[in-house]
Amino acid sequence: VCPPTTNHAALLRVLDQIRPPSKLDTATNIGDAIAEGLIRLRATDAPQKVLIVLTDGEHNFAQDEVFKPGQSAQLAANLKIPIYSIDTGPDPETVEPADQENRRGGREINERIATLTKGKSFVANNGKQLASVYE
Repeated sequence: VCPPTTNHAALLRVLDQIRPPSKLDTATNIGDAIAEGLIRLRATDAPQKVLIVLTDGEHNFAQDEVFKPGQSAQLAANLKIPIYSIDTGPDPETVEPADQENRRGGREINERIATLTKGKSFVANNGKQLASVYE
């Protein structure tokens, strides 16, 4: 929210403007994220386009979202834009049963998105794995 600074007054002004996140701010909405990425990619003249989705592995946005992950992935497939999905969430076997209910699709969503768009799905559970994925 604030770049590194030794100006304490500037930092305090930034902190005064911060509000606690609402429940909607803490959810993951993969479908709308993909749709937004596609909008931005369509505006470019690049001859080849790809979309990289870095996610916590969940799609737990409870509202009636504009786009569901499968719908957005189909749009990407129609536009011939492959999606490379990177799941940084916990392994499904390690997630508490109570939290499993909130993981609407989990890792499977990312794999289906990549397959549908002729992209690739990756899993990175730590910084070393994430660096390897980006290589």
